[in-house]
Amino acid sequence: MKHAKTIAVLAAALCTAALPAQSTKPNSMALVEGGTFKMGNADETDAAPVHTVTVDDFSMSRLKVTIDEWMNEIGAYPEGYEERRTGTRVPRMNWKTTAVENVTWYDAILYCNRRSVSEGLTPCYASNGSKDAITYSKQYRVEFPNVTCDWEADGYRLPTEAEWEYAARGGKKQKAYKYSGSDDAVKAKTAKTADGIEQMGAGRSEWCWDWYSSTYYAASGNNSNPHGPDYGESMFSSGGQYGGKVSCRVLRGGENSDLHTAFPVYLRRYLNPAEYEGLVGPDPCSFRIVRKAKNADGKKNSIVHRNIEVKIDGVSYYYFMTDDYDALRTELASHNCRAPSSSDLWENPVLAQSVRDKMQELGVRWSITVSNGSGILNYYTPNEKPRSVYLKDLQLK
Repeated sequence: MKHAKTIAVLAAALCTAALPAQSTKPNSMALVEGGTFKMGNADETDAAPVHTVTVDDFSMSRLKVTIDEWMNEIGAYPEGYEERRTGTRVPRMNWKTTAVENVTWYDAILYCNRRSVSEGLTPCYASNGSKDAITYSKQYRVEFPNVTCDWEADGYRLPTEAEWEYAARGGKKQKAYKYSGSDDAVKAKTAKTADGIEQMGAGRSEWCWDWYSSTYYAASGNNSNPHGPDYGESMFSSGGQYGGKVSCRVLRGGENSDLHTAFPVYLRRYLNPAEYEGLVGPDPCSFRIVRKAKNADGKKNSIVHRNIEVKIDGVSYYYFMTDDYDALRTELASHNCRAPSSSDLWENPVLAQSVRDKMQELGVRWSITVSNGSGILNYYTPNEKPRSVYLKDLQLK
């Protein structure tokens, strides 16, 4: 299905001064200015030889994707290691500050595509040539065949191994640290890179796009924007479901689960992409996201305040339109407000009807959907059972 680029400017948000701002800082994207660096380490067999790599500008999430962000797109708590060990889940009040774990590589690309569509962006990943196949999967923990990446799309994706190491080393402002942001393996757990990226040496290891090959560095040589080998090397994967030789994807960063110290920036790890934890540890997997740097195409990103105020039962509601999701979240915070949740609309049919009227005024046909409360207003009809759809389903009149 073709994704209309005009949909990006129709991402509308509603907020109210009566509702408090989020108590935690949003997991915003940090610009990593491109450059050239020495990738690898001569003392690590699969990280040698050290070679020169150039990467373009990209934006990377400052933190690993949180449980709250995950639930907004997937809607299913990632069952796994933590529940088996403790018998409990992370309390909902901590979702915004806790990185999601127990995520397979396939889960991560499903999240990337769904979030891209939710924000009016073009998804990066396709399975057997279809982006819809990944975006509209009815469940997670699905293995998608023949996954390809559209590197020119403006949506979210996993970092390449080169992008991850470049960012961990500090990007263009890089220093010769052994660990991300520090030469101390303990201090690195709380250190930030020069670009303000956190957790690269803490918590769980993070999925990258690349297939794993122990000889790839020697074969690839010096190059620009490498995406890894075309096929993965058959390696013994310690994942619980398989525990045999399979083609693996790369994991980077995080900390040693036994020593509780950061892994070096050049250390390469791998796992079957269908697994969400290695049994040595155990070590659940997490991830962070990247996308093309803003304004890379020369187009101006802007937030448009429609200057629409509606009063319902003495409460003022404001409507926004945007083609810049991060700017929208900043704008919402500056007004001490947030987008409505589905429960807000369900419990207030007058508000729901107001939203419906304004979307008609803004030239958008209604779709029945669930508001995720994160700054993008998804549409909702109180008289019908909510269902999940995405911004790609909206059509201009």
